Amino acid sequence: DLSRVAMSGHSFGTYTAWAVAGATFDKAAIQAACDAGGVADCTPERMAVFETDLSEKRAKVVVPMAGGRNDFFGEKGYDAAKVPVLLMSGTLDQVGADTLFADVSGVDLTWVEVDGGCHQLFGLGNSMLGDAGCKVLPDEEGFAIVNPWVLAYARYHVLGDESDEVSGIVG
Repeated sequence: DLSRVAMSGHSFGTYTAWAVAGATFDKAAIQAACDAGGVADCTPERMAVFETDLSEKRAKVVVPMAGGRNDFFGEKGYDAAKVPVLLMSGTLDQVGADTLFADVSGVDLTWVEVDGGCHQLFGLGNSMLGDAGCKVLPDEEGFAIVNPWVLAYARYHVLGDESDEVSGIVG
């Protein structure tokens, strides 16, 4: 049923996840970055996209993983999210999820911070591209934390599953 989906994004992809959820962009912040040379190819046509609603009506929940605050959403852009958000981060990956969680209001937002999780825990696993500290939490253990949360959230918000198995995690 492609009319009801869950969407996730890892690292830079978390910005896409937030946009799909309905977060709004701060066009002035993006224009300032363009003017400073921090963003390439800022044509008027491309800038106009940031004034549109980029939310995806099929998305019933989004899961940004290993990403934090981006100035392109401005002070309150995240607050415009229209669907529940499961924000996931790791304690060994300081991406700013804590400040994002503290600043967002009016959104059904759950934050899961995995103790010993590094940036790649949510993609390839802690053992990939990480330093020795990342290897303290084995991939199997990290995935055993991340995967049930994502699956339970998707089952609850996309499928309406309120079984004991799901509500034991989500509830």
